[in-house]
Amino acid sequence: MDRTATSSLTETWVTGGNSIAAGHGNLMSQSYTAVVDRALEPVFAALGVQFQTKLRAYSGARSAPEISLCIDALFGNDIDLLAWDYGMTDGGRTADVWMYRFFANRAGLLPTSPGILMMGGAAQRDIHDELEKQGQAVISVGDVGALKQRMPDSTTANPDSLPPALRYYICKGQAENNPPCNEADIKFNTTECHGDVRGKT
Repeated sequence: MDRTATSSLTETWVTGGNSIAAGHGNLMSQSYTAVVDRALEPVFAALGVQFQTKLRAYSGARSAPEISLCIDALFGNDIDLLAWDYGMTDGGRTADVWMYRFFANRAGLLPTSPGILMMGGAAQRDIHDELEKQGQAVISVGDVGALKQRMPDSTTANPDSLPPALRYYICKGQAENNPPCNEADIKFNTTECHGDVRGKT
């Protein structure tokens, strides 16, 4: 939070990650960073705080060494919460934990010492105690796979009883991979999400 400003305070969320974080396949306005911006901006505004988000995600990106070494140039110096969403590229292997540690330590050197919001990366959770002892605030979103297991299955539940975003997402225990979830008229039906928008995929 920029405490030097006299007219207003700002809270800045920056997302770093790969194509999942970038929202590839969707419009930029549909990335989760944009959704967070729309949801939290009025909440912070009611408190007299300007809330802003920055999406800095790149297809196939890994969090280290290049991104970590250039963290201030890529993400900026005034960050309050830095989302690490590199789970797909360097989150699953224990041998790659050094990348997350390097990223978090480099973030801790920024003037605002932002908190880290870790998305995915099961192997990386083991070093959170170490980072917190160093004074780093760390939040883990948790295991996305476990979250999927708790979602209703459209082959055992009445799909019409489910919210539109969950309808035909899980079929026979898998996301968009089994009938009827993987049928083209269902899987690629975008009218529920954003209607007829120019540029959608």
